[in-house]
Amino acid sequence: MTAEGLEESRPAPGGSVAYFGPPEEALNFFGYDTWADVFSAFENYRDYDWAGRWKGSQHYQMYAADLDTAVLRVREFYHFESGVHAV
Repeated sequence: MTAEGLEESRPAPGGSVAYFGPPEEALNFFGYDTWADVFSAFENYRDYDWAGRWKGSQHYQMYAADLDTAVLRVREFYHFESGVHAV
């Protein structure tokens, strides 16, 4: 259950994020009328790149792209600060 107005995420097969955004937009994003249909699609189309579809979507750009960039910057900072440097 989510608080009103907060974003919601949905896992794709394998645990990847398939959606993050306003709950009221989620079913439309997937193109289904019910959550049962969405989860059936996850089950029936396991080879489909649900996470890739999400990352290439307008929803991703609106609700998560800036978050992903911020997380990467923080990880890079702490990785650098820890003295572990990737080559």
